[in-house]
Amino acid sequence: MIKFFNVLAIKYWIVPLIFFSITTIILASEKNMESRLKTSKDSSDLSNIADNMKYEPHERAKAISSIFANYIKPGQTISDMRKVIRSDKWLAAAKITESREDEINLFLRQEKDTLIISIALLPDDAGWSPWNIYLNISGKKNIDDFTAMEYLIDNSKKDDVIKIINFAISYPDGWVEMFLAEKELSGFYSEKTLSVIELLIKEKMRIRKADFWFIDFEGDNVSFLKFLKRFENFDVHIKSINDAKINKDGLVWDKETGKRAFIVYAKIFRWISQDLAEVESRDYGDSLGASGISGIIRLIDKRIKWEKIFSSWES
Repeated sequence: MIKFFNVLAIKYWIVPLIFFSITTIILASEKNMESRLKTSKDSSDLSNIADNMKYEPHERAKAISSIFANYIKPGQTISDMRKVIRSDKWLAAAKITESREDEINLFLRQEKDTLIISIALLPDDAGWSPWNIYLNISGKKNIDDFTAMEYLIDNSKKDDVIKIINFAISYPDGWVEMFLAEKELSGFYSEKTLSVIELLIKEKMRIRKADFWFIDFEGDNVSFLKFLKRFENFDVHIKSINDAKINKDGLVWDKETGKRAFIVYAKIFRWISQDLAEVESRDYGDSLGASGISGIIRLIDKRIKWEKIFSSWES
């Protein structure tokens, strides 16, 4: 039976001779946050990067996303957007379709006479991109894919009726930021990303076979408890990191019971395709330090398969 407790975030742990700087994972929504893409660069500078072939596709797509995160606001018209993005090159190369992402569509609150457009930035030959922008637009009755794409791509259109109600940006690691109003920003990891994190953590728990665990994470308590429901069939105790005791030798204990325990975390660095991701998982809590694995996994029917291992270690 899993036990649920209040949760605190942890970012750094010290074990003998080794400092582990842990990149924590945000497991669910945060409101009134600051965008990861916040920048002081001018939109014209970002546009220059977006259209410059000397930059890697990742850098160009990030620059495009940064334009939206910093200079496009919910309530603006498509004409307003065109004045900001200025360029036709990257937009003409994007894959623009009606969004089929139910999770994002739900958060953007699609309504009658609105359309949520998916813009895959600098996609591969299969039309897939790790960077995507979703625009929830309205202003015309019976708006369709063709109308939406026509107004986005054709700079000669002067129609100020079509407005951006709100929009979202999805990142290569599965993080999604929702720009819902002028000053309302929230974020969450996609369900697919959370599923991989869940499976990586469970894999670590199966290998280690410990009874007490602390999951290293960052996020609000309600969302963390929701995430923990994924572990209901695991006969382990998962408690607040605040209930962990770490001695000078790096051993982890449960304060209440005095039982030995372990800390675990998992991270997706980036999605490489629809079902391939570069990941890392790690656990630590004994005198040996940490054990971990990093590489590329494939998500198959809610299971993970290691396609390539970059490194596997104990220290």
